[in-house]
Amino acid sequence: MEKAEINKNLNLISHYYTIGRYAQAEQLAREVLREHPDNAEAIYNLGNCFDKQTGRELDAFDAFQYLYNDSAYGYSAKCRVAQMMVFDALRLTSKLHSSLWSIQKQGCKIFEEVISEDPNDASGYAYYANALIYMGKKRKGIKYLRKALEIAPESTFVEQVRAQAEAIIGVTFPLKKKGVNGIYNLDMKESDRLLLMAKYYMNRRRFFTAQKYLKDAIVSKPDDPELVSLYKKVKSAGNWAIFRIIWVSVIVCSIVFSAIS
Repeated sequence: MEKAEINKNLNLISHYYTIGRYAQAEQLAREVLREHPDNAEAIYNLGNCFDKQTGRELDAFDAFQYLYNDSAYGYSAKCRVAQMMVFDALRLTSKLHSSLWSIQKQGCKIFEEVISEDPNDASGYAYYANALIYMGKKRKGIKYLRKALEIAPESTFVEQVRAQAEAIIGVTFPLKKKGVNGIYNLDMKESDRLLLMAKYYMNRRRFFTAQKYLKDAIVSKPDDPELVSLYKKVKSAGNWAIFRIIWVSVIVCSIVFSAIS
């Protein structure tokens, strides 16, 4: 496979990944790796594809670990490994022969090592902030997110993390626009924006509004299992909310009628 053809395939992999066609992206990445098994970009993209497919998280972990010492992708690979050790710790317990809390602690340690390696790279702070907020360590997460915003206030990835933090924990950051308007003004793919809007309303228990945004996101990425799974969860939560409203209404009416009679 000539260099021009490799570059063409790598561009196609990125395109397929962007539009949510992960199986096609994976197939192309494997074609590149059959002839060039050490192509770091193809391995990294393959890891990204695995990470988006339900049940392939361990494959993604292996791909990112393989690039740990790569000069071009090592930094990002370490961040992704640490991120998975926090977010997917439960799935990694049998693979790493360790407890959930121990794996998450290891992930945080990797983040701290990454930040110390390059304290001027905003993405390391943003990745770590995202992980800390997920673990419930909001104060420390906000501290690292503010640092990321100081270093690279125009970074798309940092903005995504900031908007997600606002959506989830309700903290606003004066360096950027806030709340829903802040999400609308993010420079990001439409499907990612719709997913973020859905999360914003989910965390405010506005499940039917969240469903609307998830439906639109699924139209943009019909093959994304994460979106479909989240939509089912939100729909179930919305139905349960309706049931609770009806149940409370019935009890209140019963009490009122009992008092009248």
